Amino acid sequence: VIYAHNDITGYGNMVTVAHVDGSVTMYAHLQAAYVFPGMQVRRAQVLGEIGETGIAHGTHLHFEWRIDGVPSNPLPRFTRVPARAERRLRQLESGG
Repeated sequence: VIYAHNDITGYGNMVTVAHVDGSVTMYAHLQAAYVFPGMQVRRAQVLGEIGETGIAHGTHLHFEWRIDGVPSNPLPRFTRVPARAERRLRQLESGG
């Protein structure tokens, strides 16, 4: 964990994790963070509680996967993607 705080405008409570491959994941709008900077975390570990902090409309998780500082599509990184999410992604990529 490289960041667990709420001082980045708009994101509310956010946790940022640096991965061994150099990528970074961000989890924002959390009601509460359960981790702290410097902490080692494991796959599937609960990092926080979903919330509505920062500039948010409704309870949700803002998730970003960044490679070399650039936001990247996270779906290919997951081994199984729900069919509905995959269909929606294709729809968005085609302009709809």
